[in-house]
Amino acid sequence: MTLLNKIYARLRLIVDRDGRDYLVVRRLQLFDSEYYLSFFATPENTADPLLAYFLRWREWYKNNRFPGAARCQLPDPHPLFDTCYYLLNHFPHGLKRNPFAHYLVKGWKRGWAPSPYFDPETYRQRSSWDGRTGNPLSHYRDHGAPQAISPSPFFDAHWYLDRTPVLADAREWIIRHYKMYGAKDGRKSPLPVFDPSYYLQQTEDNEAARRDPLAHYVRLGEKNGQRPAELFDPRYYRQRYLRKKKHCSPLAHYLSHGVYLGHYPDERIASLSRKPRVSVLVPVYNADHRHLNTCIRSVLYQAYPYWELCLVDDCSTDTAIKTILADWEGRDQRIKVAYHKENTGISGATATAAEMATGEYLGFLDHDDALTPDCLYRMVQAVNETGAVVAYSDESLVGDDGSQLSVSHKPAFNRHLLLSHNYITHFVLIEAHYFRKIGGIGSGFDGAQDFDLMLRAAEAANHVAHVPRVLYHWRATESSSSVNHDTKPYAHDAGKRALAASLKRQGIDAEVVDNHLTFYYRITYKRKENPKVSVVIWREAEHHRAGITAEHLLGRAGYEPCEFLVVDQATENRGDESRSKTVLLDEAIRASSGEYIVLFGYGGSEISEGWLDVMAGTLFHDDNLGAVCGCVSWAGEDGPSYTVPDLDDRSSRYYAEALASMTRHLNGLHNPQLVRCCDWRCCLFEKSLYERLGGFDGHRYPQLLAMHDWSLRLMQTGKQILYTPYVTVTMEEREPFGDDAAAESGEKRRFQEHWQQMLRQGDPFYNTGVVLEQGIPEARFLDWLTGAG
Repeated sequence: MTLLNKIYARLRLIVDRDGRDYLVVRRLQLFDSEYYLSFFATPENTADPLLAYFLRWREWYKNNRFPGAARCQLPDPHPLFDTCYYLLNHFPHGLKRNPFAHYLVKGWKRGWAPSPYFDPETYRQRSSWDGRTGNPLSHYRDHGAPQAISPSPFFDAHWYLDRTPVLADAREWIIRHYKMYGAKDGRKSPLPVFDPSYYLQQTEDNEAARRDPLAHYVRLGEKNGQRPAELFDPRYYRQRYLRKKKHCSPLAHYLSHGVYLGHYPDERIASLSRKPRVSVLVPVYNADHRHLNTCIRSVLYQAYPYWELCLVDDCSTDTAIKTILADWEGRDQRIKVAYHKENTGISGATATAAEMATGEYLGFLDHDDALTPDCLYRMVQAVNETGAVVAYSDESLVGDDGSQLSVSHKPAFNRHLLLSHNYITHFVLIEAHYFRKIGGIGSGFDGAQDFDLMLRAAEAANHVAHVPRVLYHWRATESSSSVNHDTKPYAHDAGKRALAASLKRQGIDAEVVDNHLTFYYRITYKRKENPKVSVVIWREAEHHRAGITAEHLLGRAGYEPCEFLVVDQATENRGDESRSKTVLLDEAIRASSGEYIVLFGYGGSEISEGWLDVMAGTLFHDDNLGAVCGCVSWAGEDGPSYTVPDLDDRSSRYYAEALASMTRHLNGLHNPQLVRCCDWRCCLFEKSLYERLGGFDGHRYPQLLAMHDWSLRLMQTGKQILYTPYVTVTMEEREPFGDDAAAESGEKRRFQEHWQQMLRQGDPFYNTGVVLEQGIPEARFLDWLTGAG
């Protein structure tokens, strides 16, 4: 635009209505230049952004008399004025006058809302504005914003500030900050009940939706029946609760009334066959105020309404804690608060909370952590379906601002993994009657009271259910053991004592010793019997000179009596006869004289001291175990990770390796744990059990997958397989996978066909959430696993 044109434009503005409107907006000083210019990818080169805004509006209106959805692309002049929203709600057929000026001159006097984040009536109720002192946006700028007042049901300023504490100094500009930065993140929400990521999945590639998902939902999404979160169905909510309130927003009504009235946000919750009350127990002591508020809100906004929150202040020295708790108690009758006159520790405070509880189930929540909105619904659904008295979920570790740092994808209940460390942690739900039956919260285990509780619960429970969803956010702080394991050394010792007490209650003759990691423990079992063990060593034809010798194995076994049988492929297959690896091993096992069998694969150069003593001690003490396998190390390294297998590798040998390794890689190679597939390069099992199962199937699986097949047959009998990291075989080099031999490819195909159903049901100890986290569709993973793809 030339200088002459600029002068002409300004003169024209002065003499017509746009000119008068321009002067009104300038006088009120409500035009936000920085916010307006943020809408442009290339900064506008103008000395007067307000003038540019008016000119742009006039040109846009000239070309878009009936603009429809194009309105949503208009740059806005103020964080609390949404042009698209204003036009859609009040001028669906178009408005010739500049909409921002129209609002400031006429709209506010009619009680109209300028954006989803500013509702005049809500602001009137929460502030000193009464309409006699001018427009509400000016009043909000001068009075409401400095107090961080939320001027709309659709923006909870305190929720947003508590979740993003780094913005504490920007509280008076918090909505502006959200509009300019947080909304574009695609994950940050100004409401406990709005999930931006979920909502964006329902919209097409829409710039307006990506710029501010919640505003887009209020403008268009709710009218189209789109969900603001997985467990909020606006159509169902309107049908059930708002039949006579056609113009009332279901989400706004739920936030202001439905949450407190226990309304169902989704039909799936209403249709649950059984709806037990869940008492959430929260011990509180000198909690960070923001984290405590976030914790309480996470229960208040549960989609499942049958809960009570039992908070116990354990004599906090921070006097503000009592005020915060009393305020929350007054908001909802389901929130109960008790105050200790003396500090009793986390166990004592939790015990008091349990005494307050009237629910059929108890849940455990730390004062600086939070539940996801669907947590209680998913947990209740699980106990309804399984009848379990104990259930637990996956969890995420979050930063101070709520950003996700990592996710703990847990296996189905894994008793031996629990005996090495408390992998369950959060979120735990226990039937109240069962909780009291096992003695409630134990004393003397502060810092490890949750570990002690889980050990006692697992000892007597017939079934412990796992919900493979992230339902709990564990806060990572400098003083938290989730980040710094050195902050609570007493907790490690308490966990060690809790584990020792558990073994004693079960009559297990064993000792608990420290592992090399804090909060991890090792159990050494004491044997009372020494049955004969036959050690079968396999040597490949091309590697017949390599491998651990019988003398070396015997010298480091720490156990007797033993016999050693070396199966040398080259020696055994002389002449015209050629028998497979599986057949040769089967013959050796059946010809052995021991009650138990150890298998060793080729290529091992070293083995840990006392290896057989460890394996035998572990296997003999537990009648539920059918086999124990050790850890294979490659020249002292773990080798490639199979936590998430390479689905592009379809070779049979890679498949066999991944199938045997995925669970132990996911759940920690350093942890003893139950697995579904035994590794036949280092394993121990009872000979009679081997024979009862029919031994290896050398016909179907001559070379590669016989042990995998035998393992699955063993699991079907109810027996379990244990992996121990305390027996390590060191291999010098890895065997390259390469291209499939025709025979191996046939083995893989036969294995997948025979075990199709069991493979598709999934490995109970492998959580496919880790696959989804990498952006891999579960269907693709299952196709790789079952050979369907």
